[in-house]
Amino acid sequence: MKLKAANEWDTLQSVVVGTARHMGGTPLLADAYDPKSKLHIEAGTFPMEADCQRELDGLASLLTDMDVKVLRPEVLPDLNQIFARDVGVVLGDRFLSTRMIEDRSAEWDGIAPLIASVSPAHRLTPPKGVRVEGGDVMPMDGELWVGYSKEPDFST
Repeated sequence: MKLKAANEWDTLQSVVVGTARHMGGTPLLADAYDPKSKLHIEAGTFPMEADCQRELDGLASLLTDMDVKVLRPEVLPDLNQIFARDVGVVLGDRFLSTRMIEDRSAEWDGIAPLIASVSPAHRLTPPKGVRVEGGDVMPMDGELWVGYSKEPDFST
């Protein structure tokens, strides 16, 4: 697969859109690892699989209608793969594999077939001890914007 992304506003040619198929339903509060999920579990407003999938399929359909090539993760049982961008990001002609929290590591299995088509010479991996999610990284025409949080921020 040939990669190219210089910024967030050039014409989109291809994109990975997540999937909610078999996302595993509402997790137990004890199994939730992020504050927003915990809030929605407690309030009984955690999104339903069918609603999430309808929205993701609608996005994929809209993009396809706009001549954007849409790639999707492999559907795996009991795995939330809605936020496919968190797994990696294209920087120029390189794919940066992210290092997410351990609770999300299985999400790699869903996109592994897509990443396999990227030349190993064009894959980047952050050093050990560096945690980063693709949604926090934005190429901006020669600059790289990266969201940052201090360790105490992860406990809230």
